[in-house]
Amino acid sequence: MNSQRDPVSQWQTVFDRIDAAMHVDPEEALKLCKQVFVESYLWEPPVYVRAAERYGKIMDHLGRSTEARDSLLAAQQAAQGSCLPIYEAKILERLARGYYSGGDYRRAIQYWDSCIAVIKQTGGDAETWILAKVGLAQVYKGAGDHAAALAMLTEAQARTVEVGDPHLDVKVKINLAVGLIELERPQEAAAILEETFRICSEHQLFDYLAESNLYLGKIALADGALERAMAYLEAGLAAARQVNFRWCEAHIFAVKAKVFARSGNFEMALQAVKEAQAIAAADGFVDMLIQQHFDAAEYAAALNDFATAFVEYKAGHACEQRLHVKAAGMPP
Repeated sequence: MNSQRDPVSQWQTVFDRIDAAMHVDPEEALKLCKQVFVESYLWEPPVYVRAAERYGKIMDHLGRSTEARDSLLAAQQAAQGSCLPIYEAKILERLARGYYSGGDYRRAIQYWDSCIAVIKQTGGDAETWILAKVGLAQVYKGAGDHAAALAMLTEAQARTVEVGDPHLDVKVKINLAVGLIELERPQEAAAILEETFRICSEHQLFDYLAESNLYLGKIALADGALERAMAYLEAGLAAARQVNFRWCEAHIFAVKAKVFARSGNFEMALQAVKEAQAIAAADGFVDMLIQQHFDAAEYAAALNDFATAFVEYKAGHACEQRLHVKAAGMPP
């Protein structure tokens, strides 16, 4: 093939390196993405678009999806201008994920719906369709419609065999497990999480290894098995830090706080939830920050520190109001 007519092939080795590094050395993968951006932006839109899609995925895993938005919006325009509908759908999915992570659910729904519409019109790839379905399921779960969310995830799970990607398979499985936990079916959830743990360990998927431990820890906490819960959480924290998975790290600290509180150690509980808050505030995880403020208020009150409890309670309500403004238009 004439390399002048196929600029993507010239970068395939770099893309392969990005794909190999994104789950084990995300900072190296980001450096490679930025190299592609600099060298391809003006002359090779198909290359830029492919790099931007990977960049958005990595930044989301690092809890920094908002920082990727400008690059993704530029990539969306490039994809439209160069008639690359498959990659336009991928970019729309990445943008949706970024808005979701920042608590702007209305825009997240719009972008995921647009993503699915592009796929239907062009016969786009199954992977992007699955990711969009998972995203919409998360929004519906957040709105309390767990049955609809589980139905979407079941649809997504049925198509993972078309892709054959362990990371995608685990992503869907973990979301299914979370849905089952919400529906008070912890035994089914635990069975799925044990399977995700095995897959993640086999393929060194440290981000979802962290999440598997997180949710197994939550199930153990609900069972009152505090030592087992803390063991899962510490293992999850180590895996999250290995790939700088900030979203999961913040969640783990918040659950550790609950374990400390259940054992009556409210001082350690308050300290742990403060660590969770610091990450959530720095990385814009507004949705989780709300509950963290309310949890901190509860722990402070248990220590008879009512001044701190009042401050935390007010902060939680302020976050809640900001999130409601962003989430206007969320499904009932």
